[in-house]
Amino acid sequence: MNRGLDEVFPPTPEVWAELARYEMAGDHQFGKAVRFLEEGGTDRNLLAERLGVKVDYADWLLNYARKMKRGTIRVVVSEKNDGRETASNQAHHYRYVLDDDLTSETPHYVETVIAKFRTVNPDIPITSANAQGAQDSYERETRSEPALCTNPDCEWAWTRHGGDCS
Repeated sequence: MNRGLDEVFPPTPEVWAELARYEMAGDHQFGKAVRFLEEGGTDRNLLAERLGVKVDYADWLLNYARKMKRGTIRVVVSEKNDGRETASNQAHHYRYVLDDDLTSETPHYVETVIAKFRTVNPDIPITSANAQGAQDSYERETRSEPALCTNPDCEWAWTRHGGDCS
């Protein structure tokens, strides 16, 4: 079984500034969360209101923007979760900038981070990603959401997830 990832590989201030600038220029919720963070925003409720999303999702966006700024690369792998989807989701946010006109240091940093995620999921492409936007729901019946996870050791602690924690 893959061991997952748990490391810190911080971008230089110059790389973060460029990465943040291009993330903010994109038309996706994550870029808007990066802008909120860079403007000094910390309140997940305010971010949720600005974006028109649920508070839990705003919290996830804000937490992931902080992780990217700090260079936290974490994918928990267990017997029940191979980490492939988590690695792909996190790499997706880095992939947004790959088609942008970046200085030489930033794409090198981004490709290095993506390569780390590829140790968990080798199917992650090293090509630019597009924002996915809102997806239509095709559920026929309403289902109740799982309770908010309160396990501080769970990598999805700020979300509502079913089943055991990863």
